[in-house]
Amino acid sequence: LRLLSVGLLLAAQGSSMGYELKRFGLGSHARLAPCVQPGFVSFSALPKFAMRAPSDLAVARLRPKAAFAVRRARLGCRSLGMMADEGESPHASVDSDEAEATWTLQDDLERIRAALDPGSESGRKLQETIEKLEKLSDAAVQPKSTKLFKSVKKRTGAFAVMVETCLEEGSEQEVVDLSRQIRQSKSSGIMIDVRNTFSSDGRQSFDQISQEQRSAKGNFPGPCPIVVRHRSIAHPWQVAEISCAGAEGVVLSCAALSDQEWGSKLIQSCNFLGLEVLVEVSDEDEVKQAVEAGAKIVCVRGVESVEEAVILRASIPDTCAAVCAVPAQQEDNNEIVEVERLKQAKYDAVILMDAALSAGPDRYYVQFALNEILSKKSSSYSFGTMGTSGEPDKPPPGMMPAAQEAAKRNPRAWAKAQREAKKIVSDYKRGVRVLDKSRQF
Repeated sequence: LRLLSVGLLLAAQGSSMGYELKRFGLGSHARLAPCVQPGFVSFSALPKFAMRAPSDLAVARLRPKAAFAVRRARLGCRSLGMMADEGESPHASVDSDEAEATWTLQDDLERIRAALDPGSESGRKLQETIEKLEKLSDAAVQPKSTKLFKSVKKRTGAFAVMVETCLEEGSEQEVVDLSRQIRQSKSSGIMIDVRNTFSSDGRQSFDQISQEQRSAKGNFPGPCPIVVRHRSIAHPWQVAEISCAGAEGVVLSCAALSDQEWGSKLIQSCNFLGLEVLVEVSDEDEVKQAVEAGAKIVCVRGVESVEEAVILRASIPDTCAAVCAVPAQQEDNNEIVEVERLKQAKYDAVILMDAALSAGPDRYYVQFALNEILSKKSSSYSFGTMGTSGEPDKPPPGMMPAAQEAAKRNPRAWAKAQREAKKIVSDYKRGVRVLDKSRQF
């Protein structure tokens, strides 16, 4: 009973603190572990950047500050922010498996260290990039590229839309088709959410999309800028890996910039490597912190409502690109209404969050959403016809009440079922035509 009491007491203390510190081997390393609350990850000691010489390729020993700030960052939340009560709003979708995942900075650095293979071209390039970062002085470095900034804050004042992908399924050809559809629908950029590590599925989809975009160089429309959303980025080695992969931008959270010296080191590394920085904020204090850190693109994400996002717009300087993230594929196409309100609030661009989770089916939604937002015409997404017909709050004509209820309850599953039914009918008709031709002979 005593052991059980002690265990319960420790568990309660751990839940309230929301972080843990671990000791690894010779050096002290800060371990980033998620809070018990879903959708939150706590940065429990942002370490200073202390990198070993690249000759021995040893992972940097991270020296925690004597007094460090502990804050919670919404890195695991995959809704827009704009969250109300869970289950009553499309903004409350939280990926539960991410709330249970534990990401360790040491593990990611070890993975990058293992990739430093002088025998491969990619490993040699990454090693050379890290060597350049080691020689980087503390002097301020100006951004080398403004392609992403110009694409979201246009000189003409035109509204811009970026598409966020977090692909969970899809063949290589479906990913290529999705990338082509995003570009042809005049998206201002593609944000690829790789979750907590730039490897495995996230890296694979990034490479496929990046290769397809590069193939459009010299054509119209040309390649879209690609931004990597790494939810746990906290070290210049991670920045170097993303830069070597060919990304044009990277997402940083205000939690990663909470330490002034550490945050400036991350931004300097991005500027030196030509990566444009998009900083995610959720309140006025974070907006001020991002601007002071030198952010040129500020993205409002993780707020409670559209009204709060509209209020935050006033705190973003006109010299910065003001972007807001909006969850995609809402019931009754409510994201289109929210985007219109953000347009009126003088936002420069929006990001359609999780617009593509499945490369095949979601390609049609991306086409609809971009056409609807960027065109002057008004239309709605018809899950039955995959087109643009009808009113936003009216189901397609001819649908039975049970089908209407199913479409509203789970639009994504309903759209998939419709596509599968069409394919079955199409295959059947094709088989009948072939049979008729054979009978003629």
